[in-house]
Amino acid sequence: MKKTFRTPIALLLLSVLLVALSAACGPDDFPSQVQVEPTPSPEPEKPEPLRVLVDAEYSSVPSTKIREILSQTIVDSTKTKSIEKIVKEKGGPDVAFEYPPIFGNERDIYLNNLRVELMSGAGPDVFLCTAYPDVYSDMKNMSGNTAPSYVVEPVFNFPDKAMRNRVFLPLNDRLENTQFMEFGKLTPVVMEAGRYEGEQYLLPTGYTLPLMCYPKSDYSFDCSKNMTWQEMGEAGPELTHASYALAPSLWCGYLFSPFVDYDKDEPAFTEEELLGMMKEIEKRTAEVKGPDLPDHYRDELSVGFTYSLEDEGSREFFGIGDTFDLEEGLTMVPVYSMDGGYQATVASFAAINANTQQPDEAFFFLDYWMSEECQRSAACTYFNWQNGVPTTEGLMTQEKPCLVYDGLDQERNPVFLDWSMTDAVYEDFCKVRENISSAQFATPLDGEVGDLISPIVYGQGSPDLEKLTHEAYMRMKMMVAES
Repeated sequence: MKKTFRTPIALLLLSVLLVALSAACGPDDFPSQVQVEPTPSPEPEKPEPLRVLVDAEYSSVPSTKIREILSQTIVDSTKTKSIEKIVKEKGGPDVAFEYPPIFGNERDIYLNNLRVELMSGAGPDVFLCTAYPDVYSDMKNMSGNTAPSYVVEPVFNFPDKAMRNRVFLPLNDRLENTQFMEFGKLTPVVMEAGRYEGEQYLLPTGYTLPLMCYPKSDYSFDCSKNMTWQEMGEAGPELTHASYALAPSLWCGYLFSPFVDYDKDEPAFTEEELLGMMKEIEKRTAEVKGPDLPDHYRDELSVGFTYSLEDEGSREFFGIGDTFDLEEGLTMVPVYSMDGGYQATVASFAAINANTQQPDEAFFFLDYWMSEECQRSAACTYFNWQNGVPTTEGLMTQEKPCLVYDGLDQERNPVFLDWSMTDAVYEDFCKVRENISSAQFATPLDGEVGDLISPIVYGQGSPDLEKLTHEAYMRMKMMVAES
C-alpha cells in the first residue's frame, strides 16, 4: 500500500491558521499566561488590648469608682471621653483596664494569682498602683455606727525589692524620646525613689508628707534642709508637737532615713534606736499641752489638703479656729528624720511589666499618663485626692488647677470641679518641696511603727514600750527577710 503524509500537512495548515488569528486579535484577547486568582494573604493577627492594672479603689477618699472616672475624663467644657478613647485617638493601642478586688479574701486570691503570673513570665502590661497599705472601711455592711475594717496590702508591698528583682521594664532609653510627658518637669527627688542602679523603673505619680500647719500671723518657720528629729524636740512647743503628733500614720518611714536596708534584708535601724524614739515620744507628749500651741491643724500634703480650712463644717468638726487666712499663706512644718532632713513618701506610681510583649504600646500609654494633660485630669486626681500631690510641677495653681470629679448633675452629666491652692499657699508648698531631702515607698513596716506610736500619742493606757517595741521589731525583721 502506498503511504500518505496527511498528518504533517494538517499540522502545517493549523499553524498558519493560528498565526492569522493572532494577528487579528488584540493583545488582551489571549493572555500570555493563564490568569489564576491569587489566594488572599491571611490578615495579620490583631494584637491583644494592652492590659492595664488599676489599683486605687481601696485607698481613695472619693466614693465614686475609678472605672467611672476613667470612662468619662473631661476633654473640654462640654465633652467627656474615656481614657481608652483618648489614647486611641492619639495613635496609641487598644486598652483594657483591670481592677483588683478592693479587700478581703477575693483580693488575697487575686494578688496570689497575680504573683504567680509574674513569676511565670506573664501578667498585666502596665501597673497604675497606689503605693502603700491602708485600712478599708466597708460602709455597705455597717452595724450601728461601726463599719467592718480591713488592712489592705498594695499590689507591691516592697516596690524597691521588686525593682531589684527586675519585675519592671527599664525606662531610661525610652524616656529620651517622649511624646507627651516632660520628664524634666517631674519632681527630681521624688523620681529618684523609682530608680535603681541609675535606671528608672517606676514613675511616681503622686507623693505626700505629713504637715503641721499654723497661721502665718501666729508662727513662722523656715524649712531647714538639715534639721534632725532630735532638734525638733528642742526648738519650742510648735516643732516638738509636730515631731510626735504627726508620727502615728501609715507613712512612718520618714522617721528613719533610710528605713529598710535591702542589701542586708533588715530594717535600717536597730531595736535600741526604735525604743529610744518611743521613749522620747512619750516624754514629748507629756511636756507639750494644747494651751501652749497656737491654732493649728495637721494633714498630709495632697490635692485638697486645705479643704479642711476652706469648708466651715470641716473646721468645726476638726476644731480648727478661724485664724487661718489662705490668702496670707500657711506655716508648714514637716517631720524631720533621725538622720536629718525630711522625706516624702511615694503615694502612687506607674510602671511597665518586664514581661510585656508590647513594650512600645505600653510606653505609649505610660507616656500619656504622665503628661500634664492627664496629670491634671480627674483620672490622676482620683489617685491624689487627699492622698498625694502630682509629681508634675506647676499644677494645683489657679492657672493650672487639678480637676476633681463631683458626681452627676440632674441630667446625669458628669460634673468636674477645679481645685487649686491660693498663690500664697502654693508659694509655701514650693518651699517645702524644694527642701525635701529624699523620697521612699511606704511598706508594711510603716504600719508597725505607727501602731507603736499611736497609744503613746493618743494616751491609750500605759504601754509596755520595751515589750511592744521588741515584738514589733521582730515582726519587721521577718517582713523584710520574706520580702
